[in-house]
Amino acid sequence: MSHTPDRIPLWKFVCPMGNFPEKVSTCNITICFNISLATSGSGGHGPLSALLWYSVRLDGQKQVPRVVFDTEERELGLSWAVTDGHHCYTHELLLSACVNDYLNPVGVHINFSLAALPNGSWADLAPILNEHGARALAQMVPIEINCGEDNVCVDHLHVTFHAEREVLVGAASLLELRVSVSNRGEDSYRASVTFHQPLGLHFRKLHNLQSTRVECASNSSSVDNLTGEFTCNVSHPILQSHALAVFILTFEVGDVNVSEEGLRIRAEAKSENPTGISEDSVHEQTIPVKYAVKLFVSRVSSTRYVTFTERSSEERRIKHVYKVENIGGRAVPINVTVKASEEVAGLVRWMPELTMTFQESSAPRCRDIEGREPSAGREEEGPELSKSKIRSVMLVLENNCRLHLILDGIVRTIGNIPPIDTKLTMESEVYIRLDSRHFVNIVTGMNHRAQSATGVEFQKWYNPLPVILGSTLGGFLLLAVLGFALYKCGFFKRNFKDRLCDGDGACDHPTAEPEGGTTPENCQGMMTAEPPSP
Repeated sequence: MSHTPDRIPLWKFVCPMGNFPEKVSTCNITICFNISLATSGSGGHGPLSALLWYSVRLDGQKQVPRVVFDTEERELGLSWAVTDGHHCYTHELLLSACVNDYLNPVGVHINFSLAALPNGSWADLAPILNEHGARALAQMVPIEINCGEDNVCVDHLHVTFHAEREVLVGAASLLELRVSVSNRGEDSYRASVTFHQPLGLHFRKLHNLQSTRVECASNSSSVDNLTGEFTCNVSHPILQSHALAVFILTFEVGDVNVSEEGLRIRAEAKSENPTGISEDSVHEQTIPVKYAVKLFVSRVSSTRYVTFTERSSEERRIKHVYKVENIGGRAVPINVTVKASEEVAGLVRWMPELTMTFQESSAPRCRDIEGREPSAGREEEGPELSKSKIRSVMLVLENNCRLHLILDGIVRTIGNIPPIDTKLTMESEVYIRLDSRHFVNIVTGMNHRAQSATGVEFQKWYNPLPVILGSTLGGFLLLAVLGFALYKCGFFKRNFKDRLCDGDGACDHPTAEPEGGTTPENCQGMMTAEPPSP
């Protein structure tokens, strides 16, 4: 048996992007038989004629064959009528599918036999094969290996990767790694890249940017990827010399355990070649990390307005209350800055005092960044803020901690009295700042800043003393007139004791008729008498 070419080209075993082309011819095998008489003379029977039968089986040692005949079967059986001489038969071998075993040669097993033709001149005689001759043949068809003259493949794998942006931990975010794998040496067999990453990164998808086939899978069967390893097979079975694979890996960022420097990922490229791991086949990178936090600043309450009059040196109290809350799951060092109007239009001045209190249930979880009482604060002077009072305090706000800021102080009038109906505004503001290198507030909107305003009004002053004195004197005068009128009507001279007498006119305490007075009967008659005509 012979075959052409001498070696099956390896590129025919490489399926680009996993798409297998139909009916790829790998090689042709030619099976030749030499038939001759082992005995002398034909005994008057004429030339020898017989029936040659043979069968061929491909890859007999494998459960699934790598090559098949044009009938798409691994076995083939044929019979031919032959005579003395040389007989050859050629068969084409086709690639059945994308295969992984490309190093072992393809096995070809042939069985053959010889029998008499049914109606031949040698019908009374049965031709037989030499009992010392072979009745089977096994031969291997090697696969081409591009390993140079020494037949030892020395590859040179080079791997690099980088992240498009920093990693956001604590929110539903994704991490994208752009990976590049190249072979700068001879053909590399079963090349792969293994990534070692912290726990909490979950592979989601692969986007291939080149025609080189790449397949990725986690090394752990657990959804949580407990092993922290991830492997990608690059152009199996072979990554040819000077080949390049570029692809993007997308990971979902969960509760990742990262170091202070950032998220450290290590990639190792390796193959079945005896080259081993080189400096270029290992790439390690620390990706910057930012933590997602949820901070709110809100106004709780405030004095709506205060009123002043034309009089000088009046005082009113203004109170603004704010709340800073961390509803995330991570402690956050923050800078809380409080601003308040100290003087407005040269007319009023507010000298508030800042008090910081924590919610009782969460007080042990909130602390000053330097371990001091946070209400002490630190004074900072800002440019062009002569009319604002600034206080900045550094705090570590633990998760589920609520900080209350209370601005309470007296407002006094200063300078000249403004025109009537003048309206001013006393404002205050609280805002927080984070270390933008490590934290991101994912709360949307202006929730890192809150403001309060109290209206200040000036009204005309009215002296109430004349009104009070006049009202008092008028009241006394009206009371005196009313009393005199009642006296003249005899309101104060009536005697109601007679009404306590019984029905027969007897009284327990007879009372003498006052001089010049009238009896109850006369009084009653006076009350019922007709009024005199005018």
